[in-house]
Amino acid sequence: MNKEALEAFAQNLSKATTYDVYLPRADMMALRLDMPPQEILACVKERPWCVFPVTRGEIDHIYAYVRLRDLLEGMASTPPKTLESLLQQPEYIPHTKSLLDLADQMFSQKIDMAIVVDEFGGVDGMVTTQMLVESFIDAYFLSHQEAIHSPKQDENSEEDDIFLFDARTEITDFLNFFEDRDDLVRDDIDVDVDTLAGLVFHKVARVPARGEMITISPNLDFEILDADVRRVKTLRVIFKKS
Repeated sequence: MNKEALEAFAQNLSKATTYDVYLPRADMMALRLDMPPQEILACVKERPWCVFPVTRGEIDHIYAYVRLRDLLEGMASTPPKTLESLLQQPEYIPHTKSLLDLADQMFSQKIDMAIVVDEFGGVDGMVTTQMLVESFIDAYFLSHQEAIHSPKQDENSEEDDIFLFDARTEITDFLNFFEDRDDLVRDDIDVDVDTLAGLVFHKVARVPARGEMITISPNLDFEILDADVRRVKTLRVIFKKS
């Protein structure tokens, strides 16, 4: 990794918070303490996770987690171990916790799962060490993209103008940033959405994949630099020169 990419990598991670990596409550799947073995196995087959949250009922009552390795070994032992005997204690954290602080805590204390809670103590999502590792890989990938595709270029260059944007950027801020550009077709952007990610969803009616190119207007493309199965994170904005 060159110096520019290394600096970008460190900068991306230093700004990241739990919000950037957590799995929302709506996408969570939890094992119930009273769940029979067949149902447990069905859940394990459905989600390729290394750890699973465990509840006593509703999702808001998560009080423990179980490692997949321990779960399978316990079910295969003679006699089989109960789910309760295999439980581990999660950490409870807010959205705003620094990603680096969270990683340091989870890896140093060997905690495999953190439960994200809201201001009222309700469950808002979860983060696992697996998600943290994936986020570091994403940051590494993005750092190379930023280093290779710098927006700085010669004023007389005939190449396309390229900019990097966080997909959560407000549409109004985006338009203000390019207020002096007459080649920006504002009618194609002035839609009933709040963010650049919303604009992408409006254009394609789905969550696009990393590397996909989305045409916003005749001279404006968005390239998806970073995304996962549920949200777009980073965009490359490309003004095409005629």
